Amino acid sequence: MSIFYCPDNYALWPGMNAQIVRQMEEELTRRVDAIVAVSEQLAQRFKSSGKPLQVLTQGVNAAHFARSMPAQNAGHFEIVYFGMIDQRLDVDLLVQLAKRLPQARFRMIGPALIDTRRLRSLPNMKLEPQMPFADLPAALVSASLFIMPFVVNELSKSCSPLKIKEYLACGRPVVAMAVPETERLKAFVNVAFDHTSFVDAVVAAFEGRLPFDSQAVKEMIAREGWADKAQEFVKFVESRCPAL
Repeated sequence: MSIFYCPDNYALWPGMNAQIVRQMEEELTRRVDAIVAVSEQLAQRFKSSGKPLQVLTQGVNAAHFARSMPAQNAGHFEIVYFGMIDQRLDVDLLVQLAKRLPQARFRMIGPALIDTRRLRSLPNMKLEPQMPFADLPAALVSASLFIMPFVVNELSKSCSPLKIKEYLACGRPVVAMAVPETERLKAFVNVAFDHTSFVDAVVAAFEGRLPFDSQAVKEMIAREGWADKAQEFVKFVESRCPAL
């Protein structure tokens, strides 16, 4: 049995030859027996294929990121983003945020694939290189708030950011722009639909006014581990191939 696991719409990624990627994807789709996609948005692209289709959302290593929780922030409010610093990020929004909250400390952790001079010019904005996965929780112990300031476009709407669940597993509030994956988790994530609501939510967090139900988040994350995702995948495979 062959399965196409689709974690992203790579034809939309910066630097990709969209036509070639789509042709390869179409050929792969014809050849496989079934398709697994990480979001409903990605799955919609394969509905017309007639192939068995399963949505299997991203998991999270909750125990790993829970290691960031014991320490508290050291007298300052720290706003953190970790992940790719690329074309999906709304630099205008980040600049607006940093200027609105000069007392806060902003940390952007990850490989930079865009021009970051505007961000580096801000006195309260620090860009840090990508670090080993094993070291990440220790680097997050001082975080007060996590953000996902994505530009809302076809690329961001097609992705299923793993970082959202990793943020939540750290036990801190999260403010994110409204892409389908964050809206799906709106009971746990503060979802913003424009710059104004995003900035307002971050300011509310800074002032201690942003609601965050840590117990509800913990219970949800406990059901989203990679072992749980593996079991979902096994059930799907067995349903298509009972002899296994």
